[in-house]
Amino acid sequence: MNRESFPGKVVRLPASVKTVPPESARALESAWRRRWNELRGWQPSGGWLVEPAGTDKDLDPRAEARS
Repeated sequence: MNRESFPGKVVRLPASVKTVPPESARALESAWRRRWNELRGWQPSGGWLVEPAGTDKDLDPRAEARS
């Protein structure tokens, strides 16, 4: 949920609700979007993601460090 969803509205949560700093939420959303873009074009198949035809891209960022 982002600020644009409820412009000008202030939400007051009970003290029992655990929250995180806005920077943490932004970092998580940024990582999620980055991963979503990495997997664009992949298709589900029997509970697994199947690589798009004609691609041999290694999505593991550690792969560059190994080569």
